[in-house]
Amino acid sequence: MAYPYLPVNPCCTDVVLNSPCGCSSTITNSGCHSNDPCSTSLTASSTIVYNGPALSCIIAEPCDTLNVILQKIDEIICNLLTQINTLNIQVNNLNSQIITINSEIINIYNTLDVCCVITTTTTTTQFVAPCEGFLLTNTGLDTLAIIITDCVTGLPEAIILSPGDTEICVETDSPLVVPGTVVATPTGPCNTSTTTTSSSSTTTTTTTIFIPCECLTFTNTDNGPTVYEIEYENCLGNTIATTISSSEIIKVCGCCGFSNSELVTISIGGNCVDGECPLVLNDCSILINSVNGDIIGYDVDTNQSVVLTNLPFSNDIANTDTKMWIYDNMTQLVSEYDITINPWTSSFNKNISFPFGVTFGAGLGAISNTKLLTTNTLLTPQPIIEVTITGTTSAVTSTIANLDSGYQISGDLLLTTTGKVICLTNSATTYKLVQYDKVTGIKEAEVTINSFIGSEFPLGLVESNSKIYILCSAGSVYEVNLNSPYGLTLVNVGDFTVSGASQSPECATVNLIPTTTTTSTSTSTSTSSSTTTTTTTCNPIFEATNYSGVTYRNGDPIPEVTDNATWAALTTGAWCYYNNDSANEPIYGRMYNWYAVNDPRGFAPLGYHVPSAQELQCLIDIWGGDAVAGGALKEAGTTHWLAPNTGATNSSGFTGLPGGIRNGTLGLFGNLTYFTGLWGSDSLSIGQAPFLDLTWNLASTFVSDTTKDDGLSVRLVQD
Repeated sequence: MAYPYLPVNPCCTDVVLNSPCGCSSTITNSGCHSNDPCSTSLTASSTIVYNGPALSCIIAEPCDTLNVILQKIDEIICNLLTQINTLNIQVNNLNSQIITINSEIINIYNTLDVCCVITTTTTTTQFVAPCEGFLLTNTGLDTLAIIITDCVTGLPEAIILSPGDTEICVETDSPLVVPGTVVATPTGPCNTSTTTTSSSSTTTTTTTIFIPCECLTFTNTDNGPTVYEIEYENCLGNTIATTISSSEIIKVCGCCGFSNSELVTISIGGNCVDGECPLVLNDCSILINSVNGDIIGYDVDTNQSVVLTNLPFSNDIANTDTKMWIYDNMTQLVSEYDITINPWTSSFNKNISFPFGVTFGAGLGAISNTKLLTTNTLLTPQPIIEVTITGTTSAVTSTIANLDSGYQISGDLLLTTTGKVICLTNSATTYKLVQYDKVTGIKEAEVTINSFIGSEFPLGLVESNSKIYILCSAGSVYEVNLNSPYGLTLVNVGDFTVSGASQSPECATVNLIPTTTTTSTSTSTSTSSSTTTTTTTCNPIFEATNYSGVTYRNGDPIPEVTDNATWAALTTGAWCYYNNDSANEPIYGRMYNWYAVNDPRGFAPLGYHVPSAQELQCLIDIWGGDAVAGGALKEAGTTHWLAPNTGATNSSGFTGLPGGIRNGTLGLFGNLTYFTGLWGSDSLSIGQAPFLDLTWNLASTFVSDTTKDDGLSVRLVQD
């Protein structure tokens, strides 16, 4: 480091401190005057050698006392910088050690799956009993950790026993292995607290279970409309009461006792930090680029965020599991990074130029490692375009759709696995969330946005657990209702700012449901001026996979029938795997005869039913009618369907699979990969019932009928 000094006369042959001109003698050359050391008309220069003490950083050229002072200051600063560099090296070494220790801790967490105090003992006592209680007493001097399988939840639980701990009652139906310093006394069932609460919306049965301070995940496994109450004690000692809706997941940090209903499962895993469960990144984690350049990992379910790295400011972000892109319209460059998500790493790979004649809009989405989704702001109306990356260049591959006249991308856009492009757009005064079909470019749905906090702007668009979320500039997070009228609900306010957001392409699995289709008929008579109008609403909401239940709604079992002759003779409900092979069930679900789906005990869980023939036809009508809806409803490709799988796009997200049929006359199986039939609930005649027909070589589909003793798949629809 160097500092400016007073000017030195280049004609001096020596240096004299405190002299009028800094020297006492001069040299003579073309620019120097031999007898005038104070001359100011100098054009030449000469090297001045400083003969004072050696300095560690610079060679100084002092002319007076001030220069000497500055030299000493410079020397002190250089010494300080040397010390700072040494300290930085030590800090970096400590950081490396901390990272190594954290990695080892994570490996321990992954191995144990629960985090608790670990002690090493060699003597154990084992009891094997049915679901029964034991009194555990720690007679040793060390804190001990015992892991059991709870007989109520079927989940592993950690019991922490401090030295001299009082007796604790646990219930387990697994072998109970305890250290030799713990006395385990069988007692029979433990005392449990059971509470039943009835109202118009909730029915709750709770059982108190005891665990240490752990990360808890509550999951409502009830497919019906019931909302359950949960009560637990968090790691700060506060009793928390909350509710959990159908299929909802809640992650909390709890300890001591908590209560759960029989239809709410609890998973335990990981230690709590400062009263909160730590954020764990996964392939579908949300990435946010903030206005200060931070790349942030975010979990919308827990409203937890963590800063992963800091990069130059970018207008938006896109990523896959292994690549991340950020871009800046000022530089007209997209920066590509190689990444891993868990654990997080990122390294710069290359800069990619914009396509010729294109300026990107505010949004950026990833389709794959070589294709991006954005808009071209140089055209009116602005097109949504697919861009292919080749090395450090890019080119427009196709135009998907055009935004409405006067609108532009305001913050983000994404492509769903159902073939829909969803984007945040705005005009001068209005923000909208709009959905287009990628194949046809048709606009299917839009949401006018007018309910944000303060002066925030909608800038991020993501999905999590089959829900769509909008992230706003100051951290507000809104959930979008998938069905018309597509309202917004504020769910979180995060501790971050937002410039854009993204996820891996396979994580966007749902889309807005197109506006309900209505059919109206009007009649009038010559004797009256009145008009009669009949309106039928057609908006069945189907499940995403084939049904696979084995009990009726009241809990009675649906029998499995494997024998062909027995199946053919049935007039009561039964199920089977295709070809009696359980390996087919995870893909195609189970097969049922019509007698099962129409049993008076109820076939579907609460909140669902087997679709009627009219609802099956409504599904066809929504997706283009008999001639083309089969293609929209079938899973695309030939992973499961036989080639050519004519017309299959799965643009509906229905993902119809070729589960085949079991013939009711002979009980024989056939047509796997060729065909699927999905039962309707109606009875068309004594022996016939309706089904939806999807076939490998047809883009069309229709509601047909077959014999009630056939074995077909079932796709449930919400009540």
